[in-house]
Amino acid sequence: MIPGPDIIVACPRCNALARHGSLLSGNTFGEQQWTDGMRVAPMCPFPPAYVRCRSCRGFHWLDDAKRVGKIPGPFDENPGAEVLPEWLEAPEVEEPTPAGYLEAIEAGAIAPSPELEMRVRAMWRANAPFREHAPSGASQAMVVDAPVDAEARRLNLEAIVGLLADADGDRLLMKAEALRELGRFDEAIAALDRVEGEGFRKIVSALRRYCEAGDPAPHVL
Repeated sequence: MIPGPDIIVACPRCNALARHGSLLSGNTFGEQQWTDGMRVAPMCPFPPAYVRCRSCRGFHWLDDAKRVGKIPGPFDENPGAEVLPEWLEAPEVEEPTPAGYLEAIEAGAIAPSPELEMRVRAMWRANAPFREHAPSGASQAMVVDAPVDAEARRLNLEAIVGLLADADGDRLLMKAEALRELGRFDEAIAALDRVEGEGFRKIVSALRRYCEAGDPAPHVL
């Protein structure tokens, strides 16, 4: 992994500055796939796609933030580029907490992404503490900067199950995982029984095993 410059961006609402890292190159060495669908690659970290402004507390997609400059990294081709003092003071971009994602969904601040995608992102965020203690540096992929609200996590999982009420195909895997994390193991197994395809055999087997053990925690596959 070769780090790139820090990118300075401005909030599309209030123009407050923030920064995020970049990569000149990365790799998938040590990548992990989790039962909740998240992939973690410690050697290829990316900033959050959806963020909350630390100044106005509004939500926006990182791609919607205006790029205003960069702070050269150790391998930058133009290390002598001008760096404004306010760029050095800019805070890191902030991914919403699980409760923050729910707030954004309720406020309708998720366009153009569908609600299910945002709720899956909220689930991944809420499951960050489980990844903190996983092997192979999985904790590097997500920083936990606030306690996870257990009720917000539960409400989000319930909403995912509701959105997938008529799911079929591989979407049944997400429904089964949400049910399992809610402790509704019999319902999760019933959903897994409807998943077809040899390509899903490994994850179906793993989810069924955790259901039968009464284990609701996310795991590395």
